[in-house]
Amino acid sequence: MGGLVSRSRSRGAGKGTALDPRRYEEIDLGADIATERIRSEEFRRTFDALRDATIVARQLHRLRVRRGLTQSQLARIVGTSQQVISRLERPGYDGHSLSMLRRVVSALEGRLVVEIASM
Repeated sequence: MGGLVSRSRSRGAGKGTALDPRRYEEIDLGADIATERIRSEEFRRTFDALRDATIVARQLHRLRVRRGLTQSQLARIVGTSQQVISRLERPGYDGHSLSMLRRVVSALEGRLVVEIASM
């Protein structure tokens, strides 16, 4: 997962500017994360929480779309607002409650499975 990163902060125009491909070098962003940041316990916890929240959001969205419902329609069935459904489907939202997830998943005729694993 490489990417181009400018090693210059120049903002001038013409030859030798930040848009000049000669001023970029290929780096491996995945390796940077793996070797530097993943060692940090705080980063790992934050990353894990964001990953889990994103998985929940995507699963709720897919199930709702598969059932052919809009967020507003699902909200009416659950007895909440469209904004709450939107928030639950937003990657990065980490305020999910089990009771709300149960209500939403039940309305979508799904099954909620919670797994707790040791680290």
